[in-house]
Amino acid sequence: MITISFDDSTTHFRPGETVSGTVSWSGLGSETDRLDIRLLWYTEGKGDQDVEVVNSLPLTVTQPDGSTGFEFTAPTRPFSFSGKLISLIWAIEVVLFPGREGFREPMTLSMDGSEVKLEKSFEGEALKPSVRVS
Repeated sequence: MITISFDDSTTHFRPGETVSGTVSWSGLGSETDRLDIRLLWYTEGKGDQDVEVVNSLPLTVTQPDGSTGFEFTAPTRPFSFSGKLISLIWAIEVVLFPGREGFREPMTLSMDGSEVKLEKSFEGEALKPSVRVS
């Protein structure tokens, strides 16, 4: 069992702020020898999923139960957004090795700390060429 918690229960961050918290684990089998704590973003929705790991903290696991802190600096972009066709979600992810089982806890990154909401879909609308007049 893996638990990811943010300091002060804060899950909304601005660029440059510290993203910190604790990862706890219990009952890990002897086959798990390390874990990675990752700061990443991923997309959900229509089309292929994109994922980018921005930073990672590898940790050797020596006990079936334990915990450790993590700390990352929130990057400047991309911002979290949610739309009709696609959403971009930031998260702290823990991946166990060698099995590669993963656990994610979502968070938000934006200038004001709240997710950007995309209200209009441009699906099916034709793009109009722009003409430059001099």
